[in-house]
Amino acid sequence: SSSSSSSSSPISYDEVLPALEKMQHPLGYAWSIASHLNGVKNTDELRKEYEANQPKVVQASMKFGQSKVLYDALSSLRTSWETADEEAATSS
Repeated sequence: SSSSSSSSSPISYDEVLPALEKMQHPLGYAWSIASHLNGVKNTDELRKEYEANQPKVVQASMKFGQSKVLYDALSSLRTSWETADEEAATSS
């Protein structure tokens, strides 16, 4: 993918969501396990590591949430879906 303007051809689901999932899933999966263990088998050692890593997890999540590139890609995807819905509604 290039960083060209949004006037280029619409971005597809397959260009955005699988790549996003591939980036986010490992951290989300590992953190969900750590969160579960922290809730059911809380120890001093686990709590220390959990608290040490929580800011890093939040920072990583914020990078996705505040990414202009990701926002633009998802906005373009939404626009293309809305356009397709409108075209389908007017042709039926």
